[in-house]
Amino acid sequence: MIVQRQGLRQLDWAILGSALLICLGGILAIKSARHLDLHPLDLVHKQMIGVLLGGAAAVALARSDYEVLLKRYARYLYPLNLFLLLVVRFLGHASHGAARWIPLGPIQIQPSEFAKVILIGTLALFLARNSETVGEWPTVIKSLVHIGVPMLLIAAQPDLGTALVLLAIWFGMMVIAGASLKHLSLLLLAGILLFAGLWHFNPGHVLKDYQK
Repeated sequence: MIVQRQGLRQLDWAILGSALLICLGGILAIKSARHLDLHPLDLVHKQMIGVLLGGAAAVALARSDYEVLLKRYARYLYPLNLFLLLVVRFLGHASHGAARWIPLGPIQIQPSEFAKVILIGTLALFLARNSETVGEWPTVIKSLVHIGVPMLLIAAQPDLGTALVLLAIWFGMMVIAGASLKHLSLLLLAGILLFAGLWHFNPGHVLKDYQK
């Protein structure tokens, strides 16, 4: 929503209010939790800072033409996303057997969370530019590769949950873009068979017990 053109009254206050309620629920849940090393309020303060930064970013985007920004910076966002995921893969901070964070002084960033937003934007731009051929196999495969490369990097952290979220995002966007349901059904069937094979045979222990 472009605030400077349509005014604050045009904002979807229901969605904004829902997001704020979810943030408040998260803060209360963190406050009620127990941690051996940190005081609960330390984590609450960290979460509140995240909410404030996220809110500021949302306002900044609402005051800009995101379509123009996407067309201008998408060519840089996608490789930047891959670069950050590679940094995490080889130099990231590891915790409980997973390397998902990049330490930046007192804070840590998780590139896989940025990947969700970046891939939604870049995939949307790709589908818009290939709208006439979205029902053909080459475009479908290219779109799958577009999201598949970062998805595999995230799964290798390991973070199977976020990788599957990206796959669900791709599937939903392809349906909305008008891709052939026959093509998507075949890919879905192939994915189910592949996952079933990994589940039962699990070569190289690709799937961990907790992931199962």
